[in-house]
Amino acid sequence: MSKPANPVETTDILQDQAMQRSNTDNAPRSAIHQTLYSADTFVQYDYLAGKNLPDITRPQEGQINWLHFVGINDVALLKHALEPYGIHELVIEDILSRKQRPKIEDYGNYVFTAAQVYHYTSTGKLHSDQVYVIIGKDFVLSFQQKPLGLFSHLRRQMHENPHNILNKNTAFLAYCLLDRIVDDYFIVLESYNNRVEVIDKSLFKNENSDILSKIHRLKRDAVRLRRTLLPLRDVFYQLAVRGDFCHFQRRIDRLSARCVRPQYAAYRIA
Repeated sequence: MSKPANPVETTDILQDQAMQRSNTDNAPRSAIHQTLYSADTFVQYDYLAGKNLPDITRPQEGQINWLHFVGINDVALLKHALEPYGIHELVIEDILSRKQRPKIEDYGNYVFTAAQVYHYTSTGKLHSDQVYVIIGKDFVLSFQQKPLGLFSHLRRQMHENPHNILNKNTAFLAYCLLDRIVDDYFIVLESYNNRVEVIDKSLFKNENSDILSKIHRLKRDAVRLRRTLLPLRDVFYQLAVRGDFCHFQRRIDRLSARCVRPQYAAYRIA
């Protein structure tokens, strides 16, 4: 991959506190968001995607190209968009799947990672969405099947302070995306804990209306979260031993440690 970033450098891109997702009410249902940068260049573009793919700006020599695909769920369109990057058909099948546990696969010229994120709906149901990241030598491709508001703040931070990303390689950019995914688990964990506390108070006040079904629902939620976090830790372990990620060993170890906290917190009611 491209030139490693200094492992001791810090950046405002990474946040110590969990950040809420951006509002997606007015976000286009199908779009491609592009970020291009190098040591001395930075530019961002947003493309609406319909029945036909838009003309996407080609990166200049030495530029890192981050393409974030949202709602591109048509097989033919996705194959056409990914053709310049030599993405395997099995990877494309996975990207279009709605049921993929966290995993990492090395295809030689790029690494494919699958992840899941969660949020509680207005009806109290724990809902999951797929997020995929492909990491190449000079490109990072990320995919969501609908707008989630997951990476919007990261793109905005890059736009407002581009010097924080200039001269960083694709491993660093991928780390920022994965860090944001882990960060999102702390948001859903807070919602989970709030629901547990409501049940605790109901039991203390002897308010047992429908309490057993609520406990059963939260136990199922805890099982789903743990089943996702365990393989997600394995993804980080496998990244940590790769040569292109060796400069981020401590940061990836931090991601693995952060996965443990929500994992064990989910045992509270389960």
